[in-house]
Amino acid sequence: MEFEKNTLLFGADPTPRIVAVELGETGTVRVHRRETDGSTITDVEPFHPFVWADSDVVDLGIETEKLRGDLKYGWLITADSWKELIALRNGLKNAGRDFFAFTDSIQHYLTATGRTLFKDLGFEEVKRMQLEVLQHVASASSRSPGNSRQDADATTDHIMSIALCDNTGWEEIIIVDANNREESERNALKRLTALIKERDPDVIEGHDLFRVHLPLLVARAKKLKTKLDWGRSGGFLRSRPSRLQIAEKTIDYPKYTLDGRHFVDTFLLAQFYDVGMRSLAGFERADVARHFELCDSEQVSGLSGKELERAYLADSDLFQRRALCGVRQGREGRQADHRRPGAQRVRHDLPHARPAREHDDDVAHVAVLPGAGRCAAVVLRGAGAGRGGAGGRAAAVLRRRRSWLASARGRVASVPSAARAAASACEAIDGVRRAGPAAAHRGRRV
Repeated sequence: MEFEKNTLLFGADPTPRIVAVELGETGTVRVHRRETDGSTITDVEPFHPFVWADSDVVDLGIETEKLRGDLKYGWLITADSWKELIALRNGLKNAGRDFFAFTDSIQHYLTATGRTLFKDLGFEEVKRMQLEVLQHVASASSRSPGNSRQDADATTDHIMSIALCDNTGWEEIIIVDANNREESERNALKRLTALIKERDPDVIEGHDLFRVHLPLLVARAKKLKTKLDWGRSGGFLRSRPSRLQIAEKTIDYPKYTLDGRHFVDTFLLAQFYDVGMRSLAGFERADVARHFELCDSEQVSGLSGKELERAYLADSDLFQRRALCGVRQGREGRQADHRRPGAQRVRHDLPHARPAREHDDDVAHVAVLPGAGRCAAVVLRGAGAGRGGAGGRAAAVLRRRRSWLASARGRVASVPSAARAAASACEAIDGVRRAGPAAAHRGRRV
């Protein structure tokens, strides 16, 4: 069997070239697919999420269906929409009932359907856009206490330039006029939004996107009353506090998400690279570019601080070269990453468009997903959970993974949460296996 044809790893549904999935109106999802001519089309499909419960919940006024078999999660409850499912989960939890449910809508959809993002899509066919914002950073003395980092401060910082490029070779620099800063900056943000809609990227990449570039853009857009409606269906940037534990480091950052598109932050990827290699001199863009020999000119790549501001005010060729340098390094670096062995690359074969929480990003999440979390996702999706034919697929998964699952259950108190999730997942799959084909999608609606 060809590796890519393994349905346990890559999903049983053969639908190719899906680049993103997002929640639609009540009871639907929007599935974005890349055509062979390079265009992106959107299909609206029904989506009725479900949970597995360990007992009948008719006493709570909720209708269920009993699945065949006598394993733990033998009762199926189906909802009309994701909003209803959230209310259902909360109700079951408050009632003290034991159940298994996905906490992310897009992972739920991909797992239930057996579909996979980017299937049969060549790396060069994924539309990748690189983004870097150069900013004027106020002196530490003018900042509020506790804000000495080069984070966005809407009252004192401002944008000097926005550089963009993509994997087709296209490039553009949007430079803010220092003599007409406010109006020029507003126009720069509008131009950025227009270019994202026009170029229609699947993935937006950058170094320190989450901690520096996106917060600055959001802060300045709010200050200048400008919309950043970058989503494929017109959605806006959203963020939530996030934390990443990497070896001895804890990194707090705002996680940004966008309907129909994905983010990749190479600052976070550099952290994971260095856990094993311990060879990076630093984690700034220039440090990483130097390490991977992506610098054509050290003078240009390392231009920063007062020297960068002087080059900006002088409208020099050096400033424009520096603005393009960062995005070019990002583009070439990701292409070089793709040529490395598969185990070291960002994986696109897992049933995640977001992690096990609402509103997180697919590729960004899979890039930092622990090994046990990946295993849990593959176990569930490999079983084709919740759809026709689940019984046979689940049985095959369980046969291959029974020893691992037994071990995980035995050590459940001492393993990471992702491994505990995998052990819980196998319980749900066991219920589907005993239930027979299509059982998990026959429940009555709430």
